[in-house]
Amino acid sequence: MDNYIYTKESNNSFFKTVEKIKDIIPQKGFKVLAIHDIKSTLNSKNFEMENYVIIELCNAKSAHEILSISKEVGLFLPCKINVYENNSKIIVSALLPDAIKNIFKMTTDLPLALFEEVTNTLKSIVDESLV
Repeated sequence: MDNYIYTKESNNSFFKTVEKIKDIIPQKGFKVLAIHDIKSTLNSKNFEMENYVIIELCNAKSAHEILSISKEVGLFLPCKINVYENNSKIIVSALLPDAIKNIFKMTTDLPLALFEEVTNTLKSIVDESLV
């Protein structure tokens, strides 16, 4: 499964990393749909957790194209980038579209260029957030 997850360590603070990602996403033609503060949610239920957010993002054109081929792919949408603390390190991870094409075994009508484009964009967002 490692080929489906793109993970990097950030030298920035947790909050700076999250803000940078939020700023980069629209520059890449995507929109932030939601930010889930997992730490806050779990802490409110008396569970301890280091900083952890899930950022949901979407490019409407790409989502429409892939959903036109398979509605079940919607189980993996929108795209997600996680930012979290792990032993005082700031980690940024994205689930890459290759997971979708391999799970659904799409071989015909598969928009390989679309998967490659979204994969490259997600990696770019992660990489640019580290600077």
